[in-house]
Amino acid sequence: MYIDGMGQLKKMYKGELLSASQIWYRENLAHVKEYNKTLNKGTPLGRPIVNHTEEEKKASLKRALDKYNKTPKGKATNKKNQTLWLKTPKGKATIQKNVKKWRMNNPHMVRWRHLLKSALLRLNQPKQDSTKNLLKYSANQLNEHLLKLGYNKDIHSIDHRIPVSWFRNDTPPHIVNHLSNIHPLNKKDNEIKGNRFAHSIEEAYYYESFPFIKNMYQQRIYVDKT
Repeated sequence: MYIDGMGQLKKMYKGELLSASQIWYRENLAHVKEYNKTLNKGTPLGRPIVNHTEEEKKASLKRALDKYNKTPKGKATNKKNQTLWLKTPKGKATIQKNVKKWRMNNPHMVRWRHLLKSALLRLNQPKQDSTKNLLKYSANQLNEHLLKLGYNKDIHSIDHRIPVSWFRNDTPPHIVNHLSNIHPLNKKDNEIKGNRFAHSIEEAYYYESFPFIKNMYQQRIYVDKT
């Protein structure tokens, strides 16, 4: 008996130092040859050919890919490939197409985000939190508020009862864009209004917003008591 450098046990067999599997193969060579005749020799390990359908092949490939994609290496590879692909002309075109489709399917989300973005820009403030936290209401809540007031995107624009420019620059976005300060207004009327005057506001909102109104405009705001 002898143990080689790989830790494999070998012994002498007809003048040769062989492993147990090699000895078995030689002793059963005739049986192996007969068995191999029943197999397709062109396949790996002499395994028989199995004619899978195209659907079975696709399903098998999908299972293998899904399994690989869940591994750390698969996740890292996919992330790298996606980053590279998004930089290609086709990737950029796909992004633009998806963004356009999303905007068409979610106009209430677009209005909600634009409302905050526009206010922050005019107040010269950076965005330091999520849209919902800064406005203190969701896109659906804004949409419901506008619809109750008869909003129609083809006729109206979204107007601030107290113009944004009347607020101090340190005014919190949720005060400027408070639902009590938001209403639909005919597009032409909104253009004429500009920041020349304010519409009447609810009394509760008056007291909440008044401390943030610039001094020159404080006397030009009035409460709707109807």
